Amino acid sequence: MKRIVALVATLTLLSACGHAKGAATPPPTSAVAVSNDPTTVPTSTTTTMVPVDPSVPPAVIDLPYLTAVMAKLNLLHLEQVAVIERDHRVSPDAFSLLRAEFAEPALDDQLTDSAVAANKPHINVKPQESRGPIITTPTQLVTVIPQCISFIATEDFSRLAETPVPVGQDLVSIRPINREQDAEHLNPTPWQVSYTVIPKDPDHPTPAEDQCAS
Repeated sequence: MKRIVALVATLTLLSACGHAKGAATPPPTSAVAVSNDPTTVPTSTTTTMVPVDPSVPPAVIDLPYLTAVMAKLNLLHLEQVAVIERDHRVSPDAFSLLRAEFAEPALDDQLTDSAVAANKPHINVKPQESRGPIITTPTQLVTVIPQCISFIATEDFSRLAETPVPVGQDLVSIRPINREQDAEHLNPTPWQVSYTVIPKDPDHPTPAEDQCAS
């Protein structure tokens, strides 16, 4: 399911949605259970929920951490959409936001899609004051290596659409952020989205679908 940075285009066309040199991530690990609150995890000795800091990778990459990262990137995504709607083009402000969230090859696709979306009518999109968040819920780790993390996630855009939009499953790849692309530090996480695809079988994505495996 390809994430189109101009969410207006995503909803208007009724299509369900889509990083570079930087600090290395921790070593590979297996998938773990997700806490009920996507931005908190329970401590090992109590039931107290501890907030997850998306700016600091844990010793072991897990699903709650990725959920927190995607929540921050989704806020950046919504800001991009608002700027493109305001300016009716990929303005310098929109370009900076795009470069903060996305790495190649996703960045090039997002720039193209955003330019197209800027000229599309805003059908099926709620007014900005009525929009809710994009909800990305990682459900399965696929690849965790220093230069790339991939995972299966559900992408829910329903809080932004006037009429129902189906929730889909994506294979998402993120890479350590290239701060040369984000000199203004618009991205509060150390990650950028580099690729998103709809896997034929979400339970068994193939190496061809997994950018981190290529």
